[in-house]
Amino acid sequence: MKGKYGLVKIFQYAFLTIAFIIAVFPFYWMVV
Repeated sequence: MKGKYGLVKIFQYAFLTIAFIIAVFPFYWMVV
């Protein structure tokens, strides 16, 4: 159960990271 929870947590962090990049990238592109 702990291993499954860890895997879910990894997927959650990956999703948040991707969402953050997608959200911030246009602003970064405007600045640069």
